[in-house]
Amino acid sequence: MNGNQTLCHFGNVQYVPGMTYALLSWGILDDHGLHVQGGDGIIRFLQCDWTIIIESLKKTGKLYYLNTVSNLPPTSDTTAALAVIPSFDLLHKHLAHPGKDALQLMIQKNLVDGLDNVSDDAKDFDCIACVQGKMMHGSFQTGHKVAAEHLDQLHSDVCGPMDIPSLSKNRYFCILVDNRTRYLWFLPCSKKSDFMPWFTHLDTLFTNHYHSHMKIL
Repeated sequence: MNGNQTLCHFGNVQYVPGMTYALLSWGILDDHGLHVQGGDGIIRFLQCDWTIIIESLKKTGKLYYLNTVSNLPPTSDTTAALAVIPSFDLLHKHLAHPGKDALQLMIQKNLVDGLDNVSDDAKDFDCIACVQGKMMHGSFQTGHKVAAEHLDQLHSDVCGPMDIPSLSKNRYFCILVDNRTRYLWFLPCSKKSDFMPWFTHLDTLFTNHYHSHMKIL
């Protein structure tokens, strides 16, 4: 207004994560005794004596972006005050999620301008974003369904080639693991194609011993 701008601290506004602007409630200002005047895409908030407190810039879409007035006359009317002390949780978010102890120290020793009268009470404070950001890994899985019978499901793997061969000149090894019993079969081999003959031989062995083929590999 009149070429003069100033930075004001607004409280009691709606906080929306990811937004670069806070939302100021028209109803809150009305509860503080301010009047609203609008027209031509601009709105103004005025005191009871019609002194302009806030004037919006041109409306963009459905929102008004506010521009504050600096040359206010002194007043003892506390209902016109718009500065509301933020909570510890909201201050933590505004300052890019500092640690709880660090934020309490900033408040107690006034290391940052604008923290006067802000409470350093961190009771029930728990920032989910900070907890998730400091996790080293995701939660462990609860488990998986175990096969009902042996040979119902087997896990297989072929590993290699190894840089150094075994004494038998093998550079690969194959394994089969029964999902039910965790029993393991192991075969060292010189090439990956040795797996299929070994697998066929085991399946024949299982049929003779257990009267059952391998069902799921």
